[in-house]
Amino acid sequence: MSSISELPLLTVGVSCTGILSLCLAGLLPLYVFVLLFAVHVFICMRFTAGIRLSTQQTVLLSLLLVLFELYMRGIDDSLFILRDLIVYFAMLRLILPKTGREIYQIVGIALSEVTLSTIFTQSPFFLLGLVVMALLIPMILSHLDETSFGAGPREKIGPLHWPGVWAGIIITSTILFFIIPRPSSAIIKHGLASRPETGFSEDIDLSRREAVAANNTVVMRIVWSQGRAPRIFYLAGSRLESLSKLGFVKAGSHRSGLHPDARSTDRLTVYPAGLDSLNVFYPFQVSNVSPSSCIRKGSNLYWIEDIPPAYELWVRRTDDLISRSGTDVPRELEGVASLGRYVAGNGPLETRINRMASHLKARCSYTLKGLDIPARALPIHWFVFTGRRGSCEHFASALAVMMRGCGIPTRVATGFLVHEFNRAGGYYIVRACDAHAWVEYFDGSWHTVEATPQVLASAGERSSIIDALRFRWIRWVIQYSLDDQIRIAAAVLFASHNIEHEMGYAFKVSMAAVIAAVLLWLSYLGMKARRSGPYHAVLKALKRKGLVLRMQSSHEEHLEEVAKRFPTLRDDYEAFLCDYLAWRFGGRNIDVRTKAKKLIQKIGKTAAKA
Repeated sequence: MSSISELPLLTVGVSCTGILSLCLAGLLPLYVFVLLFAVHVFICMRFTAGIRLSTQQTVLLSLLLVLFELYMRGIDDSLFILRDLIVYFAMLRLILPKTGREIYQIVGIALSEVTLSTIFTQSPFFLLGLVVMALLIPMILSHLDETSFGAGPREKIGPLHWPGVWAGIIITSTILFFIIPRPSSAIIKHGLASRPETGFSEDIDLSRREAVAANNTVVMRIVWSQGRAPRIFYLAGSRLESLSKLGFVKAGSHRSGLHPDARSTDRLTVYPAGLDSLNVFYPFQVSNVSPSSCIRKGSNLYWIEDIPPAYELWVRRTDDLISRSGTDVPRELEGVASLGRYVAGNGPLETRINRMASHLKARCSYTLKGLDIPARALPIHWFVFTGRRGSCEHFASALAVMMRGCGIPTRVATGFLVHEFNRAGGYYIVRACDAHAWVEYFDGSWHTVEATPQVLASAGERSSIIDALRFRWIRWVIQYSLDDQIRIAAAVLFASHNIEHEMGYAFKVSMAAVIAAVLLWLSYLGMKARRSGPYHAVLKALKRKGLVLRMQSSHEEHLEEVAKRFPTLRDDYEAFLCDYLAWRFGGRNIDVRTKAKKLIQKIGKTAAKA
């Protein structure tokens, strides 16, 4: 790896890999990367040429760029200003004349780009750039050392040298990562690395005029670690218990602490993924939450400050035995309540509720398009008697009013309808488009009823290896914490067999990656041996005779050395060399392996010149 012709390729490759890391981390648009990649290719072809700028010109150009960035973006957009400045210096250093010192600077700038990518992303795809950088940097540093300390005889680099270096870097980095204490990242904590997603609102807006766009972005992942995992379940974030003429709203804001309850039937872990909401989301009835930094306001739970990167829930499937919702209906909505009594008729409670729900599903249509509700119209009344179209919020609100008209304590719940299970990772996926509203009614305990005619989703299992890898990356790299270190250390020191499923999965993936890398390297060696094997076999035969020919030397130099040490072999060696070069580089159909065997036999019988 020390040929002088490889220096431009290595230098440009390191610089381009830094840009690639920014792109894979989502910090640089793809079209910008394609443009910069084209510039790198052009510079690689004209590596020795460079634009000459004086120090004053360079400083002035850099100052103008900084002022332009501050003017266009403002001080609040400091992340992208930093990105632009790093990319600018990377390209500037690359187009200027390059000596050994400047190449060291190019490597340093590329490392800063990879560092920026590491800090400001939750995507595992940028790891590709990080791996390529780890492969290229040792090679270019070795080359720079060789050119700096002279061109004297150097130890031959074997085929396993660089894989050994790379393996040492990867193993050492991995060990240090999992051993060094990791405080929580303020960057991830405050959302600088990810854009908060919408899709959930605890307050419903029945008068909306804009359409609701479908958004498949993942907002949560849920691991069901204890209890029987359901196929479909409601993940409530807010319960609206007070009813006004405009719709359901939250009850009072009485604050109280979380009082843990020992009764629990299930345990699950929720991993938020950029959801911009302080609501604590949970199914069934919550018994305990960890971390416990949350408060209760009425029937809802909220995080006191920031959303934790993950939280554990202990829930029970036995419902509360106390109703916090009433049956009162505003005078303006009495028409909807009367319709509920008329449609429900007589019979068991469940039968009456099903009649009311079926009436709405048959008479009204589901839509996410914008609604043209008159300014003075009451949204629920308009939905039931005039417009007859709306979203899940309209269906749930209308059904809840009709049920209250029958004297049934009812409330509207908002959150997510969870239905997608990823078999590849063993967890549920919650998307922004899974946001939903439904009805809960009290009959000795709380029950759920679906009011929407077209249930937004049905239970489904799928295998998404990409999302599973992304989740493991977030879990064991981005969100890897001191608590995880303590649990892993305890499992190792006390030979615990209760090591988490995630660690076993990560170990399997790592071993598969190592095996794949070894197979690829062996394939490369095999292909290389098939093309250059005959000549290497001859060199080994000469080495056994005491003549060591350096790979860095040319074939003509090899011929001179052989003629000097073994004069009787000169003609045979020269003939073989001509055939070998014609076969290797000229594409001639020559049985060079047979010729190599004959030459090796002659080498074995030849004595060295005294």
